[in-house]
Amino acid sequence: MTEVKEFRKKIGDWLAGISGVAAEVGDRIYFGWPMQPPTFPLITYTMGRRPEGDYPGHVWACSVHIDIHAVTASDADAIEDAIYQELQSDPGDATDVIDDLSGDGVTCHLFALSEVAEDAPSFSLEDGAYRFLTRRMSFDARISHATE
Repeated sequence: MTEVKEFRKKIGDWLAGISGVAAEVGDRIYFGWPMQPPTFPLITYTMGRRPEGDYPGHVWACSVHIDIHAVTASDADAIEDAIYQELQSDPGDATDVIDDLSGDGVTCHLFALSEVAEDAPSFSLEDGAYRFLTRRMSFDARISHATE
């Protein structure tokens, strides 16, 4: 499981290393929702994973979900555009590795978008007021580590 934790960290580092993302959100990049009330805009990311082949396998197929949370669509657009510019990939082309996040004995490949970003506005239950929007980008990924 160490390789999965390492990959999770690499996703956060990869996002923080995109200059356009850093300019918009600073260090507000979280795995899951932050424990404290957040300042917008921010990015959260999560992973869904499953072993490929017999368990315990050394290869994991993953879905990486990057959620952009912003008060305005223009803020969300700027962050999304920065990520797309970093990827320089056509949405839907899942055959090419768009970023290699490998290192420390762990091979981590991030593939092209598997789900195009769409807005999901968040509303307050008390007064029905619009609070912020979430734009999700999903990627396919594969993680493996050296076996002994």
